Amino acid sequence: MTKSSGWVPGPLVQQAERHHQVLAAIQQWHDTHGLPPTVRELAEVLGRHHSHVHFDLMVLKAQGFLTWDAGLDRTVRLVEV
Repeated sequence: MTKSSGWVPGPLVQQAERHHQVLAAIQQWHDTHGLPPTVRELAEVLGRHHSHVHFDLMVLKAQGFLTWDAGLDRTVRLVEV
């Protein structure tokens, strides 16, 4: 089924897109500012609540896409592939 025929992305597709947005925002922030963003800065950039961004960071860390110490500011780092 295609998008033009009424296809609606499921929760896994939506989650993957959201995670891609988080990873892209981290990279863009680092490129622009020269340091990692805080969770609140990411939330502001993404237009989402900081607790939702916090959850996404935990998932992305568990999946091996980034390193992060939730107790410290500016510790989000993308893992080089």
